[in-house]
Amino acid sequence: MSDKDLSYRLPPDVLHYEPKYLFGLSLTDLMAAVIPALFVINTAGIVWGALVGVLVLVGMKRWENIGNRSIVTYLASLLWYRYKPGEVIAPRVLPLHPSRVEVHSWEGNRLYTLEGEEQ
Repeated sequence: MSDKDLSYRLPPDVLHYEPKYLFGLSLTDLMAAVIPALFVINTAGIVWGALVGVLVLVGMKRWENIGNRSIVTYLASLLWYRYKPGEVIAPRVLPLHPSRVEVHSWEGNRLYTLEGEEQ
């Protein structure tokens, strides 16, 4: 038996690993969905509690179509972006010799060009 038999590589995201049980939700997510449902069952009845439980489960499930985020997180991010859009500020760093940097959109259209001056 060698050292290589006893060693293995850790998965890339070992710190955020959590087993998924139902609908791709972890145990913590499921408990967070059950607690409001039980509260509503005690106050308003079984039908309303089941409805709240389903709504919370759907709200917590991560969906591939919206970037592997939950609907609640996606809507909160969307509202945040609508009222405070993100802004990217990049320093203008060009080499000393005359150079040219072109920035293009995803479609291939030229957005702007930076020209470096000779010093």
